[in-house]
Amino acid sequence: MVERVKQVVKSNSWDAGDLLGVIMAHEIGHLLLPPGSHATGIMAPKLDPFLKHGGLAFGPRQASMIRARIGSMPRSEQGPCGA
Repeated sequence: MVERVKQVVKSNSWDAGDLLGVIMAHEIGHLLLPPGSHATGIMAPKLDPFLKHGGLAFGPRQASMIRARIGSMPRSEQGPCGA
């Protein structure tokens, strides 16, 4: 995986930290969205298309599901900010 990140960074002139942040957001999406949530944007199943065509954000439906999931958690599980 490290080599793949290096390759994508170099071939697209992206910042490695930015790319890793996007990858982390995608993986956190797996924790907060239902199974089978690969779609477009940040939750696209493959790295290159999601960066080139889908954008770097959760879609409106995905964002709504994430907010609902976090909102249904007991306050103690929402983290220090109580998001």
